[in-house]
Amino acid sequence: MPRRLRDTIAWTLFIFVIAGLLWLAKLSPSYRECDADYKQHPAYSESTNSHKERIRRFVLCEGAFFDANHDAITAIATLAIAIFTLTLWRATKRQVGLSEQNVAVAREQTKISKRLASIAASQFRAEHRPRLRIRYVDYEPNTDDGEGNLIGARVHFTNIGATNARIIMIWARIFRASAATMRDLTTYPGGMIRMDSSLDAGASDSKVIPSEFRDIGETRRVAVLARQSAPAEGLFLIGRIQYRDEAGIARDTGLCWHLDIVRQQWLRTTDQPELNYED
Repeated sequence: MPRRLRDTIAWTLFIFVIAGLLWLAKLSPSYRECDADYKQHPAYSESTNSHKERIRRFVLCEGAFFDANHDAITAIATLAIAIFTLTLWRATKRQVGLSEQNVAVAREQTKISKRLASIAASQFRAEHRPRLRIRYVDYEPNTDDGEGNLIGARVHFTNIGATNARIIMIWARIFRASAATMRDLTTYPGGMIRMDSSLDAGASDSKVIPSEFRDIGETRRVAVLARQSAPAEGLFLIGRIQYRDEAGIARDTGLCWHLDIVRQQWLRTTDQPELNYED
């Protein structure tokens, strides 16, 4: 219900209540006695039909009614004030409860707004961030002193993201084992190269990872192991490239490749996705 209509109805009921009380007063003995005495006054007959006279008589007799019943009227008024006070207290208490609920709702809305803003910011960063991807790894022999070429690897990577990447570290090593684990990298601090270079969105770069293994020796070793049916061991390239986005958040791209010495090719290790990853 509109507030204006509600106020109009309340005031109308109030006026009707007051009018009803005044009309009920005319039925009281004190009012009737006053009315009869007033009509016996000598001047009454001269102005019986006067509108002012009727109003005057009504006011005087209502006053007589109030004088005769002032104790009861005071008690009723006191009771009405008490009821009004109780009603006002309950309304105030209810209003306080509603205010507390509104405050709680506002707090929850604030929390939700903050979460939505955080989600939106995270989504924006996820959509507008760099992402390094290892494209391929070239076999990179380094000619030495006639004892065979030192086996190396040139890692090619591209920023496939939407913003620039600042490369801060390349940590990689080539080692011999039957399988590769992250511990093989973390226990080898000698392969850590600190740097500070920028890679634009869509741009590519490469890095050579050297080793102490020679191609002639590895080829002979593989042939001997094949004749002896010994457990297979080979050369692995494991590493990670760490970079930062424009917000300063550090991210990693991992790589794990193994060498086919016969074909002189580096191949991605497909059974270890935890080592080949993009953050």
